[in-house]
Amino acid sequence: MELQPQQTPRCQKGMTMAKQSNDRSYSKHIALLALLFLSAGAIPSVCDTASAQLLLQGQQQERLRVRRTATRIHPPERTNIKTDTTTVALRDPTIDKTSVLGQALAACNQDAAVQETFTLPGLKGEVTLDRCYKGRGHLICLFAALGTEAKSLTDTYNKIVEVKYPDMNSVDDGICKLNPETLASHIVGSEDFAKRFKELKSQYEAATNCAGNVEQAFKDATLTDMTQPPEIIKSMLASIDGDIAKTSEVQKQVSELAEKMELSNKAMKTVTKIHHALCMNEKTTAQSSADHGVEHR
Repeated sequence: MELQPQQTPRCQKGMTMAKQSNDRSYSKHIALLALLFLSAGAIPSVCDTASAQLLLQGQQQERLRVRRTATRIHPPERTNIKTDTTTVALRDPTIDKTSVLGQALAACNQDAAVQETFTLPGLKGEVTLDRCYKGRGHLICLFAALGTEAKSLTDTYNKIVEVKYPDMNSVDDGICKLNPETLASHIVGSEDFAKRFKELKSQYEAATNCAGNVEQAFKDATLTDMTQPPEIIKSMLASIDGDIAKTSEVQKQVSELAEKMELSNKAMKTVTKIHHALCMNEKTTAQSSADHGVEHR
């Protein structure tokens, strides 16, 4: 007859509670027993281990309850990131519709294709060209009008910078020999040039940006139905580049003229002040010459 080891009331209570836990497996008891022996070597028996296990589980449940309560009281902030899908339409640069350039551009727009958008096949669907593009004929018309305006500015106002007002270095032999009326008309002309050039520059930049967007769309196109797509894309890009090149040279010339004109305008205003302060008009000069003639008699 084997003798059963005597169990303390605490042990009996703990074993009873352990038996009542239907959701505890034998393997979990063994794992927890090993953990308790390593971390708390003072526990002397299996009975005490079961009691400690139940105590540890109660503490964990209490911590979880406190954490859930805190989350309900102070919920974490949510970051709502909204993607702005609004497309802002770029406005066309303003221009005087009554000016020569304004009328020329209006004629180009009137003769443009009715079709609003142009598309090309792409890898992930259709590639839509920028809405500023209204066909190659329209683009050529724009650059032709811009080139004509640039040439007109160069031919009309180049005579002002040819006087070389900023380079004058003498009063009697230079500034005082200027015709005041001519000087005044050159100042007005330089200001007219600045106004027309500002419009020309804004329209030229808009046209070149449009052409650049179109060329980028060409590069994004995928011509899978063609046997030589790279060669076709290359030809498409070359056609747009050729249309721009016809205007780029004269645009470069008028831009250089604009820099000189700005310097001339500032110099002319200074020359005008010097002329008023030191130069004599024709009546005063004639009177001075007469006075000197009387003295020499």
